Amino acid sequence: MAYHATYPSYTSSSELFGKADLVIEAVTLPGSEVRNLTPNVPTGTDPKLNPAAGTGAAAADQPLVVTVVAVTVGKVYKGAAKAGDRVEIKQLGGLLGTTRYTSEDKQLTPGQSYLLYLTTFPDAPASMITPLQGQYALQPAGPPKPLGGNTLAPSKEELDGLAATAR
Repeated sequence: MAYHATYPSYTSSSELFGKADLVIEAVTLPGSEVRNLTPNVPTGTDPKLNPAAGTGAAAADQPLVVTVVAVTVGKVYKGAAKAGDRVEIKQLGGLLGTTRYTSEDKQLTPGQSYLLYLTTFPDAPASMITPLQGQYALQPAGPPKPLGGNTLAPSKEELDGLAATAR
């Protein structure tokens, strides 16, 4: 089963930084866990809250399969985390039972260092603000490397400046 999702696109590094709840440098830990995040099925007669209300059709109860990876935080530019913290991040797709759920999103690689722009939730793993613009590979030298198709390439100096204004 394939997931196709539409995400916002940001036009500047400052806009991307401003929309993220958490901006960190982190290393992806080995291992992952596939979870089925079955959404709450809406009930009631208000069509704004329950699109199936009054139609006689049952509300969709489709699984949302995600793979959860953990990262160790190295540096925090924005948000409620500190160096050494463990943060869980969910990405669409994974193998659940005998069914593979796929996504076009680039999965995080274990052992790789990243600059991550995340949206956080009180009761669920974080998500990248967008799969394309939410992850940048970190290299020993040079700026964070964007994924192909992403034209935003924040420098460490730009990130430090944005972080200083966010505090």
